[in-house]
Amino acid sequence: MHAAQAGTPPVLAWALQDTVADLLREETGEAFRGQPPGRIDLCIRVDRASQRRAALMHASQISPAAVLWRRLQLQGDREHLRWLLPPGGPPTQI
Repeated sequence: MHAAQAGTPPVLAWALQDTVADLLREETGEAFRGQPPGRIDLCIRVDRASQRRAALMHASQISPAAVLWRRLQLQGDREHLRWLLPPGGPPTQI
């Protein structure tokens, strides 16, 4: 109840850098869409080793030839996020 009275909580979305999206689109033919640097709000360091171990537990979902592996290679140890609804502010364009 208190959370509802406080208003809408901030919302973050995962974002793909436009340079990474361009490479993935060229390499795979898939319709990746990235964000330019000015539309990325946060960059965080991540532990890819843990992510890879977790992904390998679902072998039917992923393989070293999968697009996900390539995306992880291109992104290195960083993930990018952008605010869809920033704290204390109006939503940004999607």
